[in-house]
Amino acid sequence: MKRLVQFLVLGAAVSLVLLTAVNAAGGGAKSAAAIPDFTPAQLSAPSGANWISENGNIQSWRYSTLNQITAANGGSLKQAWTTHLANPTTPEKLVQGNANPIVYNGTMYVQDGWTRITALDAASGKTLWQFDPQVGLNVAGNGTDMRSLGMGDGMIFTGMYGTVYAINAQTGAQVWATQIVNPVGGGGIDVAPVYYKGVVQIGTTGGDWGGACEMVGIDAKTGKVKWHYSSIPSNPKAYGWNTWPANRWYYGGGAVWDMPSVDAKRDLVYYGTGQALPFNGLINGPGAEYGTDGVYALNALTGKFVWWFQEVHHDIWDYDGMQTPLVETVTINGKQVDVVDHINKNAYNYVLDAGTGKPVIQVVETPVPQDPRDHTFATQPIPVGDELVPHVPFDVQNYQESWRRTESRTGSRPRRSTRTPTRSTS
Repeated sequence: MKRLVQFLVLGAAVSLVLLTAVNAAGGGAKSAAAIPDFTPAQLSAPSGANWISENGNIQSWRYSTLNQITAANGGSLKQAWTTHLANPTTPEKLVQGNANPIVYNGTMYVQDGWTRITALDAASGKTLWQFDPQVGLNVAGNGTDMRSLGMGDGMIFTGMYGTVYAINAQTGAQVWATQIVNPVGGGGIDVAPVYYKGVVQIGTTGGDWGGACEMVGIDAKTGKVKWHYSSIPSNPKAYGWNTWPANRWYYGGGAVWDMPSVDAKRDLVYYGTGQALPFNGLINGPGAEYGTDGVYALNALTGKFVWWFQEVHHDIWDYDGMQTPLVETVTINGKQVDVVDHINKNAYNYVLDAGTGKPVIQVVETPVPQDPRDHTFATQPIPVGDELVPHVPFDVQNYQESWRRTESRTGSRPRRSTRTPTRSTS
């Protein structure tokens, strides 16, 4: 157990080593761990020796119950092992390999920059098998980074270049592959899949390349798409349709850049979404642009819309709501409340009721500076209370002096940008 803890700590370093890559496609001399059809309780439990998803559990706590490493002994940790993977035998597309390893019963599963999945004996670093989808150099690669993997019901799941794969966790053999978005049209996959009740939850990217992005549920056994939901409203019946100019959804945006989280109490899956394309108010017409820069709650089994909360209206600053929403229980006024906690790139933290999406910590629609050319929205939703980081300079006098020096050098004042306003908490 002690050595396994060391491997988990060294996971980031190991995945960097894996960028140099092993042998070709699925198969090995020794079987890896048998992965069960996890129950919701198993998926929701705090992680220990097993780290079964990118963020540890389906609520994305990133927490482990292991306690063998402490402040007293952390400085004495030493490298347990390292492994080197061979280059592919034929030229293959190379992307960013920044996937977290996942671990179950002594087997570590990792993905490298060539999109290959390798199963390693976590006690020795020995390769058990490797699956190589053999992505050619001419395949379109919009918004594709190797973030991490998912597991469940005997399989390892991944998404790449618009296709989701299921791999036999013991042998490395491909079980199925399903294309959910066409990379030629700007779509891609940048996130780790999440397994829940027989459904693989995943989102698509490519909003920055013109892709109309989606959230998708796939049958884990067959690879058949059970449901999909467009992050930007694509028909008059969809929530938020009237916050866009006619047919505006087509130009793309609303990308899912990080894995979703799941609330097993409610069978809800939560996705953070990115900005519209283009995020230039001079080009976009007026409107709040629902579906971008916020959090979606969908039924994880059916894809049915439940609620939406927008954190930035009519984004012209690239304030993606890209982070994974965290599902947790907090105590407010002596009462326990299930919440979704989500931080936007604008550095505001939004704490929302898990069932309704309504703010648990008050959010005030605050008037903001306007620029008619950018079709700026009249207000922006600003949470009350302490800020995560200061949104104004620490020393206002120094800031003002810098402004004057710039004016003196250039002969004109620097142009003030139209941005989300800030609020003093003093």
